[in-house]
Amino acid sequence: MPTKLKIKMGHIEFEYEGDAAYDNEAVKDLFTHMESLMVSAPPGAFDNPDHVLSGGGDTTPSTINLSIQSVCAHMKAKSGSEVAMAAAAHLQICEGKTSFTRKELLSGMQNANGYYNQAMSGNLTKILKGLIGSKRIMALSGEQMALSASELASAKAQLAQS
Repeated sequence: MPTKLKIKMGHIEFEYEGDAAYDNEAVKDLFTHMESLMVSAPPGAFDNPDHVLSGGGDTTPSTINLSIQSVCAHMKAKSGSEVAMAAAAHLQICEGKTSFTRKELLSGMQNANGYYNQAMSGNLTKILKGLIGSKRIMALSGEQMALSASELASAKAQLAQS
């Protein structure tokens, strides 16, 4: 029985058709890699040029001008993981970074006055392990990390309500 798989991201399309069966884990891995590609690609890299020219497309500004404290407030950050997610969202959405390092994330967390506490620094390895393990943050090449596509979209939606 022939197998068909088609994935489309903007104007980028991947299509497979053949006799070889694929397993669910391989497909999940493919989606994970594509998601990390989407996150690490420059803004608009996967936009459909025909759609943009026709006046459609995402009209959300590429960056939102909020302080790290405002991001924490909008995202209701209380725990170390929540403050780390807010700092990651601030780096990507407010500062326009496509990815960040552990050092940049920690610096962002430390700048979140009223949300950050010293214990979060000591627990950062555990926090990151949990966030990467749950695929909320994607580990990219080298020391680079980025929010998963779904977390990035969710954070943008929360912050756009400001």
